Amino acid sequence: MTIEIWFDFMCPQSYLLQMSFVEALKQYPDKNIDVLYRSYEMIPGMEEHSETSLYDVIAKHLLIERDEVEAFFKDFPIIQDQKPYPVSHIHRLSHLAKINHQQHAFITTVLKDYYENHVNVSDHQYLLNTCLNLGIPQDKILEVLQSNKFQMQVDSNRENAIVKGIHRIPHMRINGIQPMYGFQKVNQLIQAFDYAKQLEKRKDVCDDDTCAVTK
Repeated sequence: MTIEIWFDFMCPQSYLLQMSFVEALKQYPDKNIDVLYRSYEMIPGMEEHSETSLYDVIAKHLLIERDEVEAFFKDFPIIQDQKPYPVSHIHRLSHLAKINHQQHAFITTVLKDYYENHVNVSDHQYLLNTCLNLGIPQDKILEVLQSNKFQMQVDSNRENAIVKGIHRIPHMRINGIQPMYGFQKVNQLIQAFDYAKQLEKRKDVCDDDTCAVTK
């Protein structure tokens, strides 16, 4: 089973989905799951201090008024008083983490630190320490932080999402055909995993216009 997740670090629903996803993976008996994270910056190239709050970032991304965002997230205290930070370099580091087989851990750590501990996740020393704790070589980390390495991957992830008709995040797609939009609870994810496994067991054998379904 392959699961793709389009996300952004400044998207509170991406955080909520990731927390559910982490728990669902723990509970699900089949561990043969490939997880592919796709970068999707809500505001590409956002500079520090250009947006005053996370509400403003979301409103700008969705092209709606800030009060609409506040109303939607009124029951989500995690977003209140959250200061937005530039995330391009964080996304680029997530691609480095992927090469080192630590992308899932990196993304989970950064999301938790931002939303639960209110850490400035754009701080280079924080990012350096986080990556070092995951066993990523220091010279590779500094190379990313001091350049635009992996920016092409970050940009292409977002562009490919738009081509696929994905304009809002988080967005999850299982085996390329089973979409799930927005925040999902643990039980909803497990049900989706089960359904995907059922589909995997079926094979469509076609001869001209005739298909026989075998199990």
